Amino acid sequence: MNKIIITVLCAVLSLQSTYGKEAQSSWQTKSLDNVSVMNISALSKTYGYIRYFYPNDNLKKFDWYRFLILSLGKIETAATTEELKARLYEIFRPLCPQIEFVESAESSKVSPPADRTLPFYVQTHTNATHKSVNIRRVERYESGLPVADSMYCFKLRDDLYVRFPIAVSKMPTNTKELQALKKQTKNIKLRLFDQSTIKVFFHRNIKKEINFLKPYNARIADIIIRRNFFQHFYPYFYEDGLDTNWDEICEQTYRNAALSADVYQLYDVICTMMHNVKDSHTMNSTDMNVGSWLKSYLKLYYPDFAVNILPKSNGKGYTVSIADRDNAFVTKVNGIDIEQIVERKLNTISYSTLKHGIAMLNLNGELFSSFKKDSVIKLTITENGSERNIDIVTNKYFPKYTTLYPYYHSRDLVVPINDTVTYVNICNHSSSYKDFTKHLDLLSKSKVTILDLRGYPTMNTLSILSHYLNTTISLGKIQQQDFYYPDHKNVIYTDVPKWYIAPANSKESEAYSKKYGYRKPQNIKINTSLYILANETSISFAETLLDMLKHHKVGTIVGNYTAGCNGDIVVVDMPFAAFMTTGAYVVFRDGSRHHGVGIEPDIFIDSLDTDTPLHRLLKDVYYGKYTQAGN
Repeated sequence: MNKIIITVLCAVLSLQSTYGKEAQSSWQTKSLDNVSVMNISALSKTYGYIRYFYPNDNLKKFDWYRFLILSLGKIETAATTEELKARLYEIFRPLCPQIEFVESAESSKVSPPADRTLPFYVQTHTNATHKSVNIRRVERYESGLPVADSMYCFKLRDDLYVRFPIAVSKMPTNTKELQALKKQTKNIKLRLFDQSTIKVFFHRNIKKEINFLKPYNARIADIIIRRNFFQHFYPYFYEDGLDTNWDEICEQTYRNAALSADVYQLYDVICTMMHNVKDSHTMNSTDMNVGSWLKSYLKLYYPDFAVNILPKSNGKGYTVSIADRDNAFVTKVNGIDIEQIVERKLNTISYSTLKHGIAMLNLNGELFSSFKKDSVIKLTITENGSERNIDIVTNKYFPKYTTLYPYYHSRDLVVPINDTVTYVNICNHSSSYKDFTKHLDLLSKSKVTILDLRGYPTMNTLSILSHYLNTTISLGKIQQQDFYYPDHKNVIYTDVPKWYIAPANSKESEAYSKKYGYRKPQNIKINTSLYILANETSISFAETLLDMLKHHKVGTIVGNYTAGCNGDIVVVDMPFAAFMTTGAYVVFRDGSRHHGVGIEPDIFIDSLDTDTPLHRLLKDVYYGKYTQAGN
């Protein structure tokens, strides 16, 4: 019963909590000097190495966030390398008794013992599971695993290295030093608000300020945790070029976090950091939770005003048209050129391709979103050649839809275009396979079927696609990553088991639908010329299916390159702004890069106008240009 009550309280409070930006902040801010930043960076790297790669099962419930807050206060003022070494050793020895800090990699080469020790223990992480303690007992030596009890060396900076074993023959004990450190971390009190929990709950309109992020060390600790997840586990770290600039990005983010005067500035700092991860799955929430039942979030508001953002035809800059008006464009926002505003917004979101980044701004209505309700935004617009100023107000809880992607919000699953052509929106989340079967007679009589895979499909799609197959089709190349070493070194890649879709009228149909988790299709084969629409909004699971169709030559893909973002999503919990990102590695079947590239259509039609691919395709089908090109 208590658990149910706590859940209800949490839900109510989450729905009601908002914050006024105009309130004077009491956040602690500091301009970090170069020495402090370099010391923080050394602490950050050491934390990541020990947390994720030193096997110590005494740390299963260790509070790493509080540990970082505690540790930052100890190392920031270290003036020399020797002083920093001593403080780092004091901080990390309770966690890893074998740890050493040295000034040269020469003195820390790995020396495997003559006889390999068995069994031994390692930390292992599969597809960015990122658990603090995920220890594996190795009974038989395998190629690619670290050597037990050998000291591995990792660079912290040019004049400082850390070395420690990443595989051990005996598990560490719960020493008195470690017990004392755990007690110290528990003594760090974190409160969500500067008002008591009781006051906040019973007086929801009371002025309140986020409390636990006031000390700048608490904000830097947040950045350190984010840094290390991507440094060690993000599958496209090298593809995104982060191996060349991640240190620099994170060091600047430490400075910006320390200078943040309120939670809104900090959120912007976090989003700007994460923008460098070129992955359309990567998104930050606005949630806050420091381990109690009390939770909250930052609430966004939107104007009753929608725009269509499009890149200019020359590839330089953007046009922002008003969604429900002809020949009407936004040129300035609060006196600032609209193209600068678009660039600023793009620099606070992650995206695999620029086109998908623009699509997210359009679909999410983020161009004019605000954390302040009833904020007045002054726009300069041109309409039919004349310029004027208008005001819009952020007073809505949801954005107004752009008119660029009508298929994205359509409730229609099957639409007969004419006696020859039928349109099927298989990314329609309001419909089921049962709804699809109601139209099987119509679809069987159609000479041309257009399947719309622009968006994100449901599992219903597997059953629907089975009706258009002549042969069984298979999953493409998705690889499991096993991390035993830091910094993406010696990653072990293994192809994940394939799954299949069998033709609806085949002997394998029932067995495959049961085995691979899709609804058993009716025993009907639809013989038609098949066209599949795809563009930059086709993402993740849609790209998986498009790859299967393209490889097995099922239908003709029409439109634009897809989002270039695929792989299972992982969610990383944080005290503030938990985030999700891609956690699995996907390439094309020949091993070439998919991330940031996407699937190429068979017929290319650029999407520079409202639903152009569908209109062009319907026109060409009507005039008989493509009717022989299906499957």
